[in-house]
Amino acid sequence: MSSATAGSLTDQILAEIENGLAHQRHKWAAQCQAHGLSMTHFHVLAVLEADGPTPMSRLADQLGVAFSNLTGIVSRMEERGIVERYTARLAELLAEETGAEPGDIVPISMAGALMTTHRALVSYVRGRVLAGVRGERLAEEYRTQARRAFARLERGLGDYAVKR
Repeated sequence: MSSATAGSLTDQILAEIENGLAHQRHKWAAQCQAHGLSMTHFHVLAVLEADGPTPMSRLADQLGVAFSNLTGIVSRMEERGIVERYTARLAELLAEETGAEPGDIVPISMAGALMTTHRALVSYVRGRVLAGVRGERLAEEYRTQARRAFARLERGLGDYAVKR
């Protein structure tokens, strides 16, 4: 076999491998999307699955992203999982408390509203702390914001959690 023929055969094999990998990436992307994951999130999980607990700096290197970007990626992954689990559990509690029928969307809707309010309050406090606000002033600002938020929710939720 001449070197030109071997080179041509190598190119053909590499092209087939590239096509196969592209096809597999599309299948992975579809699976990720079906489970609410981005390909980036999938890649993070794949590295952690293969290597186990990994320092963030090493994980950033393995993924080819800046450390600051990885921090945001991992935070969003954690937030999604945590928020989803807590929202689902809160919805279960609301459904039990109110005697909601199976399949009733109101408990999950209300749980989502409450969890969103919670996240907004946490974000508010984080911003105020970064702005240098501390102590009693921070506590009072938090209470004021919480009262305002829950007063708005109460107008729409006022009689929702009353036992039947």
